[in-house]
Amino acid sequence: MDERPAPPPEDQADAPPRGLPLWVPLVAAVLAVAFALAVAALTCGPLLVIVNPPMPPIYPDATLLEAEHIDHGIDTWRYRADADVCDVLALYEAEALRCSPLPPGFCAAPRTPPSEAATRFITQCRGRGEAWPFYWLWEMVLREGYGEDGAYSEFDISRTVYWSTGDS
Repeated sequence: MDERPAPPPEDQADAPPRGLPLWVPLVAAVLAVAFALAVAALTCGPLLVIVNPPMPPIYPDATLLEAEHIDHGIDTWRYRADADVCDVLALYEAEALRCSPLPPGFCAAPRTPPSEAATRFITQCRGRGEAWPFYWLWEMVLREGYGEDGAYSEFDISRTVYWSTGDS
């Protein structure tokens, strides 16, 4: 008893193979990966903002004095820098939407410490950042302080993240 399969008929020997061509699943896989990357690109940015909201600009040599986390996306920080208030203000003027104007010649004129207060208000700045679909507003209040070591800058920064789109 010979168990060998019978040879195919000659008319079926040259027939094309059944099923999909090999390139069809490869193209489908490439399209699926491209779609997954497009979805990831649209969702990773907003998810990152939810997990870790962006910080407002901080003067490079500033020391954190205190921080308060009021709610998710609502935070305040107090910093101190052994730098002139005009140097600190220059950074925030470059980053902000607007800063309250200083008196003309304020930074050029010599300043003397106030007689009664340890610090005095200088100005405040406001800025805005966006990461679709969220946006955040920050505000910086700058004060000039005087201590035993001389003048220093002290500033409070607050940031509020708005978890929806829209104008402020």
